[in-house]
Amino acid sequence: IFCRDTMLSKIGPLLCSRNTAGFAEGAAKQIRRLLTDKEYRLQQKKMCIQNSDAVTNVIFHRPDLVQTVFATAEWLEQNRKSLGTLNRSCPVITFNARQLKEHSATSALAIASIPVVVDSDYSNIEWSRTLLLDNMTPSEFRSVLYTAPQCAVEYIFCSPTCDIDITDPELVAATNATMFQMKVTQNADLQAVVDEFPALPLVGLREEGESCFDTTFGARGIMLLEGTANPKTESPLHQYVDRWLDVPQQEEASWGDTQLMRRDLSPATALAIICSFAAPTTTFFAPPK
Repeated sequence: IFCRDTMLSKIGPLLCSRNTAGFAEGAAKQIRRLLTDKEYRLQQKKMCIQNSDAVTNVIFHRPDLVQTVFATAEWLEQNRKSLGTLNRSCPVITFNARQLKEHSATSALAIASIPVVVDSDYSNIEWSRTLLLDNMTPSEFRSVLYTAPQCAVEYIFCSPTCDIDITDPELVAATNATMFQMKVTQNADLQAVVDEFPALPLVGLREEGESCFDTTFGARGIMLLEGTANPKTESPLHQYVDRWLDVPQQEEASWGDTQLMRRDLSPATALAIICSFAAPTTTFFAPPK
């Protein structure tokens, strides 16, 4: 176990007085439960991050949520500066490659608190970068999570119809823990979110909407993205949508592959295309200041 203050001062690792072998064994048992037991994760309010890039991402964006880091000596050496941002009470434990492989990790693994979602006080939210997700499948949600930070999205509200688990280790690893870059609320009441700010425009996607290539956005707004978890169910928010947009098929597109310009785009791809065309002329999803 490393003492970060000692490690960062280049004096070297300091072995804590506790039984490190017993501590590592107990930690391994907890890791296994966090990886396999959803109810345990929710009960403990903890989640496991396996991907080393995801661990780096969490430490960079939310070091306050990291509870324990397990990593190879090489990884610890390469990331010694970022480790200095962790809470002083956060243990940093050296695992060899074999120990990490037992938990499907390579060079680093971490235990972190489940990100705290926004509560009913919406007064401090910058609504110009907010998504409402409805009827999302796990794969659709995974793609949106991976894409949203690149579009400067800061808040995501998922309705109960979304078939998702934000604590799923595979989801966290596949998206490099991007949820720690945003505020993600599961089982949210989307109607309440819309009712809170009736003056702000709600934007939706449908084939009959305006072309995203020929339109501009206002400075503030909320975007509704719908998935296919319940294809026969129409979102109750349709009646509140102020503007409908479409990503029409293009015969020519010098910026990329025209095969991506289909009407049956995934929600994440549609989001990326709309934001890439909107970014030069609007602050709807402008990078944060």
